[in-house]
Amino acid sequence: MRKTTTILAAVLASAVGTQAQAVELRVLISGAIKAAMADVKPLFEQATEHKLVVLSDTSGRIAKRIADGEETDLIIVTSGGIDDLIKQGKVVAGSKAVLARSGIGAVVRKGAPKPDISTPEKFKQALIAAKTVAYTSPASGGQSGIYFAKMLGELGIADEVNAKAKYGQGGPVAAIVASGEAELGMQQIPELINFPGVDYVGPLPGNLQFFTVLAAGIAANGKQPDAANALIRFFATPAALAAMKKNGMEPG
Repeated sequence: MRKTTTILAAVLASAVGTQAQAVELRVLISGAIKAAMADVKPLFEQATEHKLVVLSDTSGRIAKRIADGEETDLIIVTSGGIDDLIKQGKVVAGSKAVLARSGIGAVVRKGAPKPDISTPEKFKQALIAAKTVAYTSPASGGQSGIYFAKMLGELGIADEVNAKAKYGQGGPVAAIVASGEAELGMQQIPELINFPGVDYVGPLPGNLQFFTVLAAGIAANGKQPDAANALIRFFATPAALAAMKKNGMEPG
């Protein structure tokens, strides 16, 4: 087993490259990639001997944190968010790399009946029938919440649903459902599928689905650009791609 692990580390290291000295790499990530990063982190650390310090938040709040001067080495947020940070000089031009995309799904409390959300009309009826609904507050800057609020308006049920809504503030909506505070919860699929205490119902149907594209960019104020670039390259390895797929993401 030890020999196999050593071989794996050597293969991964050759794929991403190594530095002469291991460093601490600070990474600021969107919640949508948090579960996948938990699996990628030990693989990258084993392959390169770098140590990752990973902090997560909504894409909107990450943009504010960077604008306020927070130091980090690598940023993983929405593709548009990276573009904006490049324009502001906060992310190194030419360092952007699209990593993956994630859709929005729904959960119920573990063991509860699953509503039929197989068509846009059935999903609409499920929202109307639910006693309480949870989704990310748009004010938190979470992309799923911003989109979901817009979608409710387009369906003509915004007032009805928001009157019984429980808002996540950038944390896991699944936790609100698992606790029994909400009957039905919506958020990006990677933040739902492996959460304890809930059952995954499925993705938003048809043209109601919305995909968030996540991208990485090297922070202009970072101290470890080479290690940050190594992590970007690592996301293209089979091990990292498998981790993203396992956690509900579609590689970029």
